[in-house]
Amino acid sequence: MNCNRTAGRILFSMTILALVFTVAACSNNGNAKSSLSNPVTSPFAMHEVRFTNQDMNEAAAMQDIGAKTARISPSGSLIWDLIEQQKGVYDWTASDAVIGAGYADGIALFVGVKAQNRLEGTAPGSGVLPKDMEWYLQFLRSAVERYDGDGVDDAAGSPRIDVIQIGNELDGPAFWQDTPENYALLLKRSYQTVKEAAPGMRVAIGGVATPRGYYDFYQPVLAELDRIKDHPGDRYFDIFDLHWSGQFNGDDDYDVISLPTGSYDLKALLADVRSDLTSIGYTNVPFYITEISDYSDTPAGYTNHTETYHAAAVIKRYMYALAAGIEKIFWAQVFEGHSAGVAADGYFENVGLINNPLNADGCSHKKLAYYAYKKMTEMLEKSDWKNIQVVQDADNVRIYRFAKSGKTVYAGWWDYLRDPGYAVGLSKAVTIAGVQGTSIRTTEAVPQFSSGANVIDYATAFATTSAVVENSRITITLTTTPVYIEVLP
Repeated sequence: MNCNRTAGRILFSMTILALVFTVAACSNNGNAKSSLSNPVTSPFAMHEVRFTNQDMNEAAAMQDIGAKTARISPSGSLIWDLIEQQKGVYDWTASDAVIGAGYADGIALFVGVKAQNRLEGTAPGSGVLPKDMEWYLQFLRSAVERYDGDGVDDAAGSPRIDVIQIGNELDGPAFWQDTPENYALLLKRSYQTVKEAAPGMRVAIGGVATPRGYYDFYQPVLAELDRIKDHPGDRYFDIFDLHWSGQFNGDDDYDVISLPTGSYDLKALLADVRSDLTSIGYTNVPFYITEISDYSDTPAGYTNHTETYHAAAVIKRYMYALAAGIEKIFWAQVFEGHSAGVAADGYFENVGLINNPLNADGCSHKKLAYYAYKKMTEMLEKSDWKNIQVVQDADNVRIYRFAKSGKTVYAGWWDYLRDPGYAVGLSKAVTIAGVQGTSIRTTEAVPQFSSGANVIDYATAFATTSAVVENSRITITLTTTPVYIEVLP
């Protein structure tokens, strides 16, 4: 979609005012943190949130769509080289601002650590083991003490980090040029330091960039973590993180990523990781996807994706990953980045839920994906995430059953792009048995417009239909849009 830049900036300004008003309302409540129910257990999260973004109140947008956890932007992360530019002297200005703002808005915080510092000979971007491990660990200890929320040596307001992550995408040379064995050592020593200072703070292994990278890099990391255990039952991370995005070849790739080395199914990858973890004594480890995405419009080098496709991709990626056992999923991003990719108008400038008017299309409106995300959390928050039932996974149809506070909600879609019999305008009838209720209400998961710019009233933006349950069975008609089916008493 191409937007007039002048009109885009006007809409952009209106959006900012609306979000500022939302924040003011929450602040006047005087209890913003309590308004976010169970932020740690909710699976709905956002990647690279910029709490100090001068162009958009991202915290207000998160609250509006129901996302509870933020993986904060690099500018507010614990970057040793930026914080300690003179030995023993820490400048916490950037991290205090970002972490403090996110915490004050009631958002659970997931924060990364970069363990290099030019003062000791490991320049930023070098991606190697610190030469002076004890010096790095003192910095890490100071950071954890500052953001553990215990009231002792804390930043103003005693903000608290929920999860701290040691490095990121270690299987990619952009972030790590050292060995798997040295990363395992860094992770072990970092974990021990974090737990000594703040036992309740959780530690995540650096996120896996690609499935192939897991087998080439992370399997040796796990083997080394097992080898260097101080005691048989020791663990050196609490959360396993992997990334799953639509930046690779192919469309509708929420379940399978295609790389030059082959195709990789998310469920199969998770099964391999779980098996490897169990073999070294890491049972019941939570899995996060801290970077999940798909795009709208036409990034450089990609085919066009409509806003409707983009919004449906949000639903498919979340539902499939949740059913596969992922506990928390971070969409990238609330607000589009600018100059976020290698090339102008690249992939990562087109994945956000809200347009950035500085990008090539000049748009500034909330995309359909923004409203689809909000509807998703509205429909499914407080579900029993450990007991998602796969009702159908065949004939290019996926249906999942969620138990939510004593009620039943189904979510599903037809993978029409994979169905050789599909033609424009066709639909697919699906019958669900064992339905305990008298009637159902079906709601399309994407607003009934071609662009989020056309959504004026959220409450009426989604098409709904009703039907009677007969003999504990319902028949629904699937088109190109995912749906939610609420079972009514």
